[in-house]
Amino acid sequence: MIAHLVNTDAREGEIYIWPISYKRFQWRRWRLPSKLILLFTPLIVLPVVIGFYYFADAYNRSNRETVSNYSQQALQYIGEKIDLELSKYETISKQMFNDPELQRLLMEKPKDRYEQVNLTQQIMDRMNLFFSGEERQYVRACVILTPQNRYKFGNEDPLGSTESNVPLFKMISDAGGKNVWFGPDALPIYNPVFILARSIRNYDLQEIAKLYIAIDTQMVSDLFNDTNLGQGASIQLIGVNQAILSDNGIHLVSDSERPLRITTLLKHNKWTISAVLPLRETYVIIRRMSLMAIWISLICVSIELFVTYWFGIDVIIPVRKLLVNMRLGIKGTKPEELQKFPGAVEIRELNDTFISVMFEIHHLIDEVVKNQTLKREAEIKLLQNQLSPHFLYNTLNSIRWMAMIQQQDNIKEMVDSLIKLLTYSLRNTNQLVELGEELAVLRDYVAIQKVRYQNFTFSVQVETELYKLRLLKFIVQPLIENSLIHGLSSAGQMGEIGLHAFVQNQKLHIEIADNGIGMSETDLDSLNAELRSESSEKIGLRNIHDRIRLLYGNDYGLLLDSKLQAGTRVTVVLPIISEGEREESRL
Repeated sequence: MIAHLVNTDAREGEIYIWPISYKRFQWRRWRLPSKLILLFTPLIVLPVVIGFYYFADAYNRSNRETVSNYSQQALQYIGEKIDLELSKYETISKQMFNDPELQRLLMEKPKDRYEQVNLTQQIMDRMNLFFSGEERQYVRACVILTPQNRYKFGNEDPLGSTESNVPLFKMISDAGGKNVWFGPDALPIYNPVFILARSIRNYDLQEIAKLYIAIDTQMVSDLFNDTNLGQGASIQLIGVNQAILSDNGIHLVSDSERPLRITTLLKHNKWTISAVLPLRETYVIIRRMSLMAIWISLICVSIELFVTYWFGIDVIIPVRKLLVNMRLGIKGTKPEELQKFPGAVEIRELNDTFISVMFEIHHLIDEVVKNQTLKREAEIKLLQNQLSPHFLYNTLNSIRWMAMIQQQDNIKEMVDSLIKLLTYSLRNTNQLVELGEELAVLRDYVAIQKVRYQNFTFSVQVETELYKLRLLKFIVQPLIENSLIHGLSSAGQMGEIGLHAFVQNQKLHIEIADNGIGMSETDLDSLNAELRSESSEKIGLRNIHDRIRLLYGNDYGLLLDSKLQAGTRVTVVLPIISEGEREESRL
């Protein structure tokens, strides 16, 4: 069968057809190793890949969830610590806002430079009281700005000139004494500090000064670094306008590994803490698992190929050798030349059975050839033996006419019986006759023999319904002749020969028994051996036995039984053949 594919890449208006033969893709034409590899590979690799995919996905989601929960708690903890630190500075600013002495000093108006210096020293000493603890570590400056003067605690002034910070100061005044937070992004000139500012008012709520405290952003960075969020985590403090106020110095270059992002909000100033976790370790584990899955798949495929190889050695190659043996056996190769090979037990047993069958076939062929040869030899011997009866028949005819001329009736009767006997024997020896006809001829033969052997009797015991059974002609007469010559001729008593026919085990049995001298056990064994041998010089019993076996098979033939001085019994075993039934149907 030929199918075609259309080339869709052809130029417009053109169709190119490729012929494809599907025979090469037919499943039945594939060799067994190819089928095994094609079937086993998906069965082995797909479960590994699918199982790894679901396991890695579940592990990834579980790990992200666990890390997210932990990081959220850690980030909230950082936010609480930052809020706590910021609240300390708010407390200081509130104490300064509510300090009566500081308010009194700020409202004094010095008269000369000396009083101004003295007042400045008193205000500085007062401010120093508020920064005596750990809070002083990150305070870079504390500035009180009055309409007349600027009082600075520390060596820096992050806001600088008043003119450049008018918007900031306006926001401080507008807050009405509340805390105002500024990040580094709000300063005119960038300075890494946080500004906590508020206005100081008197009892009439009139602004008498502006207070701002500059806190180093390192405070937040140290808090970030003190928190374990994992190696490579980036933490940032982001202002209201999304500007980065402080970080831990780590910046992620790429987000190809889908980093985990979490945020938390500070209570005091609405700033946001954002943390980005790369989850590098998680993906390293997943990569290791992926590599392990690949190795497992390769190992499974290797095992599959190894199993297929051994399956081929154990099954496929022996099957092919068995096929070769069968083809050679069909072509006539001798069984001993067929090959025996290792492999699966069942295939070896099948090969041994085939070789045994071939041995049996060759044995049967040899048997058929031998039987045909023996049959041909028996026919030749029979033809040779028929030459003498023809000559004797003609001679007896002459004697009969002489007896009639001389009126010798007893001689005529004997010659008539002999002529009937010879006429019966000269007909086709392979023709089947009825048992009754065979018995009639036997009586003529006994009548002739009584002229010579007068001291014996012949009795027949056969049921009437057996007379119509058919058998080979002239197979009982030689047995009676053997009884007369070898059994009764040397006996010193009245001889008896009995013929008994009966059916037993679906076979016809004809027994010829005499009370003659019999034979010893050694002679009986020798005679039975003659019947079983493949070649023999004896014509009588062996001829009858071979004729029966050649025509009907090895289940039929002669059975001998004899005892010394007790007589001999010969049993002819024949198939039951009714009138009109062909002998071939019994073979």
